[in-house]
Amino acid sequence: MRSVEEHQHVVAGLITARPGATAELPDAEGRVLFDDVTATVALPVFDDSAMDGYAVRADEVAMATSGRPVKLPVAEDIPAGRTDIPALQPGTAHRIMTGAPIPAAVRAAGAEVVATAIAGDDVAQFTALLDRYAAESDLIITSGGVSAGAYEVVKDAFGRAGDGRVEFVKVAMQPGMPQGAGRVAGTPIVTLPGNPVSALVSFEVFIRPALRSAMGLPAPHRPRRSAVLTETLTSPAGKRQFRRGVFDPAGTAVSHGPPGSHHLGWLASANCLLDIPADVTDVPAGSQVQIWDLR
Repeated sequence: MRSVEEHQHVVAGLITARPGATAELPDAEGRVLFDDVTATVALPVFDDSAMDGYAVRADEVAMATSGRPVKLPVAEDIPAGRTDIPALQPGTAHRIMTGAPIPAAVRAAGAEVVATAIAGDDVAQFTALLDRYAAESDLIITSGGVSAGAYEVVKDAFGRAGDGRVEFVKVAMQPGMPQGAGRVAGTPIVTLPGNPVSALVSFEVFIRPALRSAMGLPAPHRPRRSAVLTETLTSPAGKRQFRRGVFDPAGTAVSHGPPGSHHLGWLASANCLLDIPADVTDVPAGSQVQIWDLR
């Protein structure tokens, strides 16, 4: 008789690589590239801002203190995506906003995507898109425009505090504090923050389980597991933190990358979220933590 290993070798010799095939991008998930794909431009194509803030010349504010502040006039506003950036003139500041697309996750949850539309920082354009797709959709999901910056088009479209149709709130979580929910022309709308990690974590926490439950799909929630943390972590007081992590089937977990909302690459290679309760600020190595299994 053959050994198991010998027959494994025979079968492996029969199952060989096939010629490459072409697939649309949404259908390519889980497949392997036939050839290397080299980006022709940097991604993003410009140096982007991780947070809302101001660009200033370092030497002009180097001596500033709380008692002797330096005041600079804002010469330019730079909303997300603007690339025609004028030079920062001496004695001035530029106000910079954050914003980025999210990894779209709706199909992976089992739902159908009716349309993927992009709106600039223009309330009229955004409202026109809502009017166009609200009637033919069961749910509208937006990303971006719900924080505290000057160009928060979603908030501006419904009024900063919401107009009764959509309510904007701060949720005690990190990432993903700014959130909104309501209805537009009778259609439910959930407004997520714009930073990529915030958006995807918010989708996992709020939308994915609700979608799967509404469709009658099994296991609406990601599997919850307990793991032993192999490092010491800190978490902000009063906020439930969802940290990207790597879970080992042996029962250990470690955080994966910085906690910042713009570090998308770390989320792409994580296989779990570490769920740290809002009343916990220090998690020593060796502690039991709950994870959301993303595998």
